[in-house]
Amino acid sequence: MKISDLKKRKIELGYTNEKISELSGVPLSTVQKFFGSTTNAPRYRTIQAITQALFPNGVPGDLGVLDPEIVNLIKKENDAPSHTYLSVSRRPHDNHILEEPSIAYNTSPKSKYTIDDYYALPDDVRVELIDGVFYDMATPTFIHQRVLLKIAFQLEDCVIKHNMPCMVCIAPQDVQLDKDQYTMLQPDVFVVCDRDKIQVRSLYGAPDFAIEILSPSTRWKDLTLKLNKYKKAGVREYWIIDPEDEEVVVYFFEKNDLPHMQEHGKPVPVHISDGKCAIDFTAIWEAVAPLKERS
Repeated sequence: MKISDLKKRKIELGYTNEKISELSGVPLSTVQKFFGSTTNAPRYRTIQAITQALFPNGVPGDLGVLDPEIVNLIKKENDAPSHTYLSVSRRPHDNHILEEPSIAYNTSPKSKYTIDDYYALPDDVRVELIDGVFYDMATPTFIHQRVLLKIAFQLEDCVIKHNMPCMVCIAPQDVQLDKDQYTMLQPDVFVVCDRDKIQVRSLYGAPDFAIEILSPSTRWKDLTLKLNKYKKAGVREYWIIDPEDEEVVVYFFEKNDLPHMQEHGKPVPVHISDGKCAIDFTAIWEAVAPLKERS
């Protein structure tokens, strides 16, 4: 297997960089650099994730032998002081298998990682721990961050205006969702109204309201895995926001388990606020439109 074989396979399948990022969990910017040959030393775990996305049923026998350039990358990573391991969790999604990379740093591979392992990670590594598995978190885009901040500003204004006891928080902020040793999340935005849950390092338990903003590398996790985790943990309301299509999906678990797609042009009510708060997404989409034109 050579890196050039992966580039040839991408052309054969007709995959875009966005498609490969979605399937592999590798950040779009990294995929673009990989196939644009603008990086001279791609990480082996990046190569492995892209390979699994391009060959979901396994690499053909004639490509099974690793090229020396890839062998050297493996050796460099194995010799590094902070060793990186890659495990792959196979999950059903839209009738195909989606590879979701999970990583653990400075630890030996084991079946389940804990919050102690989470806190042992280097400070510059951002991951989520879900049921004992680490999930790498890509650096968010400017559009993602602008949407996040504008939602948080509107929520904060409403909380202050109505003198509500709730606190608005944004990522990166740890949430020990299940109150156990195997899950630590970082919702993009969340609201907690029971301040007794707030600890020095994290929120201990479920927030009242959680929001996730979709990106290619987190779409599967936000739409399925985190949706189920939030529901079971007792999150009262969950929004999934798609900046690409300007869509907002609302789950209000206190009423039912079915999602509701919000109409364009209308403020989206925050159900847990009993009618006090609503988010004006028309203003948000207008604010990020210039950024979308550049992407």
